[in-house]
Amino acid sequence: MLIFVGAPGSGKSTFYREYLSSSHIRLNNDTIKNPKKALLRTTENLLAGKNVVIDNLNASLGIRQTYIDLAKEAGIKTVRCIYFQTDKETCLVNNDLRKLADSTKGYLHMSGNVSKIVIHTYFKNHVPPTTKEGFT
Repeated sequence: MLIFVGAPGSGKSTFYREYLSSSHIRLNNDTIKNPKKALLRTTENLLAGKNVVIDNLNASLGIRQTYIDLAKEAGIKTVRCIYFQTDKETCLVNNDLRKLADSTKGYLHMSGNVSKIVIHTYFKNHVPPTTKEGFT
């Protein structure tokens, strides 16, 4: 299991598309639209032996711990974190580019643009991940 941590516009979904889409199942709250269903799908995929990427902000210890606990319950021994440390200005620019792409339909991306407030809130409140959380 891989858990992505990063702000909107930090490159998480692009990284998945470019490097992991052929080998991992992407689970994302924006596409599933229901946090409980997202956890259920995570468990189902882990129990089926699939490689899973949790492609959300995962900004807090509590959210990350929920996924780490699911992995442990499913017998998964390797849970890795990829921390996207993209600066706020780049995230804001990338978010604006998503908006432009939506209007021109010239670029396929996996996540839509978000309110700038979401990006500012992420940078204000996120807790950087550590190995002490249970990542291998």
